[in-house]
Amino acid sequence: MDKIGETLRDARKSKRLTQTEVAKSVGVSRAYYADVERGRYNPSLKLMSKLAKLL
Repeated sequence: MDKIGETLRDARKSKRLTQTEVAKSVGVSRAYYADVERGRYNPSLKLMSKLAKLL
């Protein structure tokens, strides 16, 4: 897991949100968001901006 993914996972868990809830809120699939958390994909700046506002 990379640093971005780890940070996103920790922030999501501290807000007590599921991956599905986060993914739906920012407009991506749960599978894609899970892969971002695992470090398989790097999120775009637009997606990072949405995640920062949510988390």
